[in-house]
Amino acid sequence: MDPKRNESIDAPDFVARYPVDYDTTEGEHVGITPRMAYYLWAGAQILQDDWNDAIRDAQACELHAESLPPIARPYAHGEWLQQFTNCFTNLTHAIAAGEPADGTYSTCTGEDIALHLVIEYVAAAVTDDVLQLPDELDDTYPLYPELDDDYDYLRDLLLADADVLVLYNPANAGIETQRDPLNHYLNIHPNNWFNTFHNEAG
Repeated sequence: MDPKRNESIDAPDFVARYPVDYDTTEGEHVGITPRMAYYLWAGAQILQDDWNDAIRDAQACELHAESLPPIARPYAHGEWLQQFTNCFTNLTHAIAAGEPADGTYSTCTGEDIALHLVIEYVAAAVTDDVLQLPDELDDTYPLYPELDDDYDYLRDLLLADADVLVLYNPANAGIETQRDPLNHYLNIHPNNWFNTFHNEAG
């Protein structure tokens, strides 16, 4: 069933899996809300389908590749493209499992980029009413107006350590190469996007 439509779908229990804390020092709620978790989960599935279309259709591939950092666009085919598409599948499962204990859902650079694209998609789709909460969930999910649509907060929360986002800045062209003395970032060359952070650290 298409999660873009406002209708019943078999969603995880995001209310139980995403309890929102209250910071008594700051006097505000913190964390990912159930509504935001639903949007991320649904958005990851939608982009997974879109990128699967890119695998089968050259025109769709060219269109979706434009959302990647320029250095990665020539790699968007074959096995690399399949691995990148799998990043959205991994994110869907990670989001469904609950709030990440280590601060992010990503386990590799490819998933950092995929998560960045999911957040950008959700921010636009929810604002434009393309992505909506099904009625029965809308009636039962608690409201946190200060957090439910704060996408800047979500980016800061989930992508604060995503080194690869520097590749979107034209001023950093070439920084992904091993010859660049400024390259102290982890796995930002597209050839290394699917190396897990845990393996690199170990």
